[in-house]
Amino acid sequence: MRNRVLIIGGGASGMAAAITASKTCDVTIIEKNDRLGKKLLLTGNGRCNFGNLSIPSNAYNNMSFVSEVIARSKEDANKLIEEIGVVSYADKEGRIYPVSESATSVVDCLRYACERENITVMTGKTAESVFKRDNGFAVTLNDGTLLIGDKVIIAAGGKSYTQSYNVDKLVESRNFIPIHPGLTGVKVNPVVKALSGLRIKSKVSLMKNGVTVYKEKGEVQFKDNYISGIVVMNASSIVARDYENISQYTLRLNILPTITKTELVPMLQDRLDRFGAQRMLKGLFHSRVVEEIKRRAIELGYNDITSIASIIRHFDFSVVGLNGYDTAQITVGGIDTHALKANLEFRKTEGLFACGEAVDVDGLCGGYNLHWAFTSGIVAGKLEAM
Repeated sequence: MRNRVLIIGGGASGMAAAITASKTCDVTIIEKNDRLGKKLLLTGNGRCNFGNLSIPSNAYNNMSFVSEVIARSKEDANKLIEEIGVVSYADKEGRIYPVSESATSVVDCLRYACERENITVMTGKTAESVFKRDNGFAVTLNDGTLLIGDKVIIAAGGKSYTQSYNVDKLVESRNFIPIHPGLTGVKVNPVVKALSGLRIKSKVSLMKNGVTVYKEKGEVQFKDNYISGIVVMNASSIVARDYENISQYTLRLNILPTITKTELVPMLQDRLDRFGAQRMLKGLFHSRVVEEIKRRAIELGYNDITSIASIIRHFDFSVVGLNGYDTAQITVGGIDTHALKANLEFRKTEGLFACGEAVDVDGLCGGYNLHWAFTSGIVAGKLEAM
């Protein structure tokens, strides 16, 4: 007799777990939305960046745990993508996309695979609780329905792009890390309304109490009261994991990253001699950036070339908050990795597994979060003992 597996959540990780488990078990997916994979449609601006050719050592938090889990799946995520009918390619930066460049095509393939494997799908339902029984589990739904299964996989996702979240209800509080929005815009002081709409190539350093904790080069996007762009969004997740100390963080932008520190002062001096004080920065920056540099110089009482160079290299903003879940790409926090074994089974509850964004694992932009969703879903779906 085949085991009955209940999967709470029908996103990327839930469907990957379901397709994997269906090879040996009877599977039911419990999904709160009206269709499977709705959040997946938003990934990569709708293009569905679902992987990356390389995984650097800083790609995820809890990296040692992630490495153990990934080692159990090897190339299984790529095989799954191929088996469901998705053809992919990698861009010059190693990010993997479907050739359709459409998240819809990936979701369609996943949904069809669930249908083909005779997976039962219950949409518009929310799991309210999970109880361990003598010979399995009981899952209570929001409408009072009681489902019985031999094993349960929690793949309920995060809170980003949605206001509903119930992972914390399904596990003991000691196994749960408080959540915050991640990969999102960073609210800053001073406000940047004068720069709103501009995009500037910068070297970004996230600093805590003056010590650099993360740095990356890339494009920074200025909005009315926050800063965004991939490099800033990557930094935001670090702040989210230490949110209670948010006042200790500063975003430092070097807004002329192609010019070295030793080159900058002589270059500015030459431009001062040739063009005069009013025009020496024009041709280097947008006029609104020039005005902001001047404003900061006046505020700080700076009136020499070395000080202007310092403003350019230390274009600082105090971090005062993060944008909310409605614009965040991921959720930071979730089920504590210390509560899980490398097969993603709970250490103290045999037969209960977790995967995807429900777990306290989050990655950088570049396909890493979807790679974790698919990979962890497959590992959980194997239902292997350790």
